[in-house]
Amino acid sequence: MKFKSLFVLVLMQFSLVVQACAELGTWSIPSIIRSGAIESDSQHIDVDPHGNAVAVWTEFFNGHYVVMAATKPFDGGWSPPVVLSAQDNTTVNSTVAVDPNGNAVAVWMGGDSNYVFTVQSASLPAGGVWTSPTTVSSPTSTYDVLDIDVDGAGNFIAVWVQHDDSSEPKMQAAKLPFGGSWTMPVDLTPASNSLFYPTVAVNGAGNAIAAWFRLDNQTGLGIIEAATSISGDSWTVATPVSFFDIPFGFQIIPAAAIDPNGNALVLWIDYNGSNNIVRSASLPFGGIWSVPTQLSEEGADGGDPDVAFNLAGYAVAVWTSSNNGGKNVVQSSNLSFGNSWSEPRMISPNVNDARNPLVSMDPKGNCISIWGDGEDNLQAATQTNQGHWCGGMNIANPFEYHNSCSLAMDNYGNGIAVWRISDASTLVSSSYKVNRIQPPTMVEGKQSHKGVRESGQLVNVIRWKSPLFTKPVAYRIYRDNALTQLLGTISADEHPLRFKEQNCPKGITLTYYIVSVDEYDQISQSVFLAVQPIDPPPPDN
Repeated sequence: MKFKSLFVLVLMQFSLVVQACAELGTWSIPSIIRSGAIESDSQHIDVDPHGNAVAVWTEFFNGHYVVMAATKPFDGGWSPPVVLSAQDNTTVNSTVAVDPNGNAVAVWMGGDSNYVFTVQSASLPAGGVWTSPTTVSSPTSTYDVLDIDVDGAGNFIAVWVQHDDSSEPKMQAAKLPFGGSWTMPVDLTPASNSLFYPTVAVNGAGNAIAAWFRLDNQTGLGIIEAATSISGDSWTVATPVSFFDIPFGFQIIPAAAIDPNGNALVLWIDYNGSNNIVRSASLPFGGIWSVPTQLSEEGADGGDPDVAFNLAGYAVAVWTSSNNGGKNVVQSSNLSFGNSWSEPRMISPNVNDARNPLVSMDPKGNCISIWGDGEDNLQAATQTNQGHWCGGMNIANPFEYHNSCSLAMDNYGNGIAVWRISDASTLVSSSYKVNRIQPPTMVEGKQSHKGVRESGQLVNVIRWKSPLFTKPVAYRIYRDNALTQLLGTISADEHPLRFKEQNCPKGITLTYYIVSVDEYDQISQSVFLAVQPIDPPPPDN
């Protein structure tokens, strides 16, 4: 009987978790951003704090590769796509960032007929139209990826690899101040051989971290390097974060994040002679880089790391791991800056090979992760600010997922993903709308007259438990389904959670509707309860 009771308890807890996961939020049916495209690629998306989205991508259009863009208001549909780049040029590697006021800046590599490239940019004022392209860099013979991010005041920072024909490549950055023009590019490195995959992260105060991979052609060593900036105007000298041996053709794509206090993280993969290892290093604001830490499990092949911070300096990392029956799964680890990473835990089903996981987080620590699998599905999982993962589920149906996606979240836990299908002709998106607050659980009520001095006086006592995943600040108890007759408000800090209604009439069933309330004064769905009268009723005095 003990084991049966334990099984029943576990089953009940699992049922509650499944129900609570479903109550956290829902993904929309995928909507088409662009159909009939030829060789679409390099799609990226970003949102403002209220969930208004901007997407950019490249495609073959009228004989040239161009950058296109579309916008989507929160709860609205996608605008018709517009061309951002000059249509007589070849473009590659577009990306976009959106500031807190809804202004967007897109950057890409634009090349002429001789395949000489420059970093190009276009801006979209909130509620306005896109500007004509602007040249940000001098000509470069490389068209590696580039990246862009923005601070809380609307200052944008872009990083890229600059390769003049007369010298070795170098890493460069430039800043677009709010309402101004792009600054002259600054060198983050001296001319060096084989620089790849720059990434940049900027916090609300304007502190920035740029990281990239460098291959030393003489020693064959792989090097993760990084530079920081307080305002985006001047940068520290590039610092090696890690050195490691790499197999021929091994790709190292670092991920970087920075918290509101200027503390930074960089994640990457290296090779220990047997396995690919996911590692992390941290940089306290004003300090020095830590010794790299291994995140992935010993004996497993890790890959494709991504990382995000919230406003409290809490980080979530995701990556793939093959140490589970030969299948790639997505694993996750959490970190409060200054402490150690948590033990890895699997967040994807151990069914199909996972690849290319991404993670995004809102200011309060709610996060979303998406990844592709071996059956061309796009899977998604969500984690609340209490650390519980829910998922994954296929959000691509009825479409399929190829191998390129992008993810963004607003300030309220809502998210949006964009991806292309396998023939690269259609670009689609799905939106995640969070139920910001979940209702109370295990609600029960009983009528009583014990302990009441006046004989015959009745009391209805309502008890409940807090939601599994979200933390309300209060609970409200109403008489009616319309939530107009408020009976009382109970603080979420009270223990036990209960409400008493005095002087209840004899022989009458009373109804109650209980809701959770969050810090934004948003309420959950109501939980209905009917309290039956005592039978027989107590005698009158």
